[in-house]
Amino acid sequence: PPIVEEIAFRHFILGSIPYRRNLLWSFLAITGSAIAFMAAHFLAYDLWTTHVAMFTLGVIFAVARIVTGGLLLPMLLHSLAVGTALVLDSLWVRYLV
Repeated sequence: PPIVEEIAFRHFILGSIPYRRNLLWSFLAITGSAIAFMAAHFLAYDLWTTHVAMFTLGVIFAVARIVTGGLLLPMLLHSLAVGTALVLDSLWVRYLV
């Protein structure tokens, strides 16, 4: 998922907005792609805090894309986020439930 989602959200969606034009366009591109990222995950999660986390991650991944100009860092960050979530979920189920 990190590879496909980063191509979809950071390459195509973010790339379709002229974010290099000025700071306002950068803000709109980052916010728009983060909202799209959150919306794509909306039905998978019930808690509003998770939706906020998805939006925040979308912002982080978009900024990484703009700063580096490539998709490698957003893909690595996305993979790290998924891996962290899986480990924490596993620990939660094993030790706290």
